Amino acid sequence: MDKNFWQLGAWRGVPVALHWTVLFVFVWLYFFFRDFLATVIASFAFFGLLVVHELGHAAMLRWKKIEVERITFFGLHGSTEYSWASAVNEILIAWGGVAAQLVLLLVAIAISFVPGISSTPIVSTIAVPVLFVFIQVNIFMMVVALLPIGPFDGRRAWAVIPRTRDRMRQRRKAANARKVDPEKGLSKAKRRELEDASAKEAAALLEKLSRNTRSRNEDA
Repeated sequence: MDKNFWQLGAWRGVPVALHWTVLFVFVWLYFFFRDFLATVIASFAFFGLLVVHELGHAAMLRWKKIEVERITFFGLHGSTEYSWASAVNEILIAWGGVAAQLVLLLVAIAISFVPGISSTPIVSTIAVPVLFVFIQVNIFMMVVALLPIGPFDGRRAWAVIPRTRDRMRQRRKAANARKVDPEKGLSKAKRRELEDASAKEAAALLEKLSRNTRSRNEDA
């Protein structure tokens, strides 16, 4: 392990590490609160936010039965390394982190409307910095995560747009092809069914012509 990383342990057999740049988060958050205790609480909440984001990726990987190799936390983002994934799965994995953040955001907003949550000093001391991170900072981090640059998820997440556009174009082409040649839109089973029906009709027609020919020959 590189000396710039601290090994935190393992999650379901997956190594989890922390980069020293996470220390900058404390300084960054202190500019918001100007209070040591609130900054410490907010820093832990921020780390929890990073964990939620990476667990969103990991959950999507588990769902798609793709091996998770390593999870690393940096100052303003995390990294979940995994084995090979298809283009479609890459998009789903990229959106998994932001989706987990969105769930956390909705829960935090709902909690913020709970009556009296800021009335008790002890509860307020914890709730104010935690909700600030889970709402305002969370929204900021979602925007950052979706930037289509560098190590952020947006580079893969926004690939859904050209892929969807290509799929719609292919569907339009297929629809136009079916209008020109209706048989192209038929399944193999349907084609076989039509071929069998045509063969039976042809056989019946030949049999009828054969009977008519024999009948005329007898009359002659």
